[in-house]
Amino acid sequence: MKIFGFNISVHRDTLPAQAKGAAEYALSAGLWPDEVRAGTVLSNAYQQVVWVYRAINALAEQVSNIPFRFSTTNSEGEQLITTGPLVDFYNRPHPHINRFQYWELRVIWLMLRGECFRIPILIARSGAVAPR
Repeated sequence: MKIFGFNISVHRDTLPAQAKGAAEYALSAGLWPDEVRAGTVLSNAYQQVVWVYRAINALAEQVSNIPFRFSTTNSEGEQLITTGPLVDFYNRPHPHINRFQYWELRVIWLMLRGECFRIPILIARSGAVAPR
């Protein structure tokens, strides 16, 4: 392809995907005997490496125990939000989990995936409740 007088071409050699053995990971090096290491594949560090699991869960437990407060700031200063839908949501985010479990799940997801989103679901004011 020629752009602005320059010949541009791209050649990529595709290599087949290869499964890495446990010995190729720094966290797992030396944790298994040589005869077992040959067939072991580290596919999920959270499930397979106890130190990764414990570090993520310790952080999630500590964050979930923080007593969060919500506020707004205007020219008069900071004003705490003590009632309303925001406070109600974070006190009981889901019928099956409490606020501590909610924050634990959010922090675990954040640590494993690097990002975490919350998409609000709007409820119609006509009395009908939208499904969650």
